[in-house]
Amino acid sequence: MLSPKEKVAYDVPPGWKVETPGTLVGFEDNKGRPIAIMHGVSTYRSDACPTVPGSYRGHTGFATAGDLAPTAAARAGVSVFARGVALRDNGSRAPISRTQLAGIRVDRGKIEAEYARATVSLNDKSDCGSPSVVVVAVAFRTGPHATALFIGYFDQGVRDALQISTARKIFTTLRPYTR
Repeated sequence: MLSPKEKVAYDVPPGWKVETPGTLVGFEDNKGRPIAIMHGVSTYRSDACPTVPGSYRGHTGFATAGDLAPTAAARAGVSVFARGVALRDNGSRAPISRTQLAGIRVDRGKIEAEYARATVSLNDKSDCGSPSVVVVAVAFRTGPHATALFIGYFDQGVRDALQISTARKIFTTLRPYTR
């Protein structure tokens, strides 16, 4: 998958749906205003629940970070997307637990990046719900004043959940794209 805007690419395992280049995915507030949007999107387990149109078990993609330092971008990215996942119809938010920021290597070990993770405890018992969602952010410099910010969020506690070890393999494939 390629994000021409960030000039960064990544690989997804077989069976994932690589969305069209103009596809945007994310979360809105309760008034329909976007609060967390990604592009360069791939979907894990598209149509995961046959009775729920548009269902899925996870997404990966890019959010714009501009020239934020990778540490700040990873922290902000995981926070914004976790808050989007956690927002309930009544305006309250599900509990969010965060892990510490950590280093991770991308581009098959060539580039040092920052990794942040949060878990949202949804306890969603609906037909297609999940007990929790893991939100991750990986950020790294792509130039002196440019940072790529990669986001993933994945249902957890369901039989078809993405293993975090598989997600980490995807992160390591992040790389600058040049023609």
